Amino acid sequence: MRLKLSVEFANGESKTVTAVYPDLAKFEEVHQRSVAKFANEVRLSDLGWLAWHVLHRLGETKATYEEWAETIEVVEPDDSEGSPDAPLDR
Repeated sequence: MRLKLSVEFANGESKTVTAVYPDLAKFEEVHQRSVAKFANEVRLSDLGWLAWHVLHRLGETKATYEEWAETIEVVEPDDSEGSPDAPLDR
């Protein structure tokens, strides 16, 4: 399972990230919620946290989630390579 996310920063930059197993498993551990529920109940903060975790895991940000979130305009699923009705790619 993977989730591709489009991130637009307040400074005008944009980036596409892909949340994979380490990110999704850590989400479940930290938030005590299953990513399988994203199809029915995804929160904006869920998408933001996952995008931050990908960038943090890859060493592209050292900021805490709260600091990083202050720099973001938009985080949304990137459906460019899949069905727009199914943001989770299995």
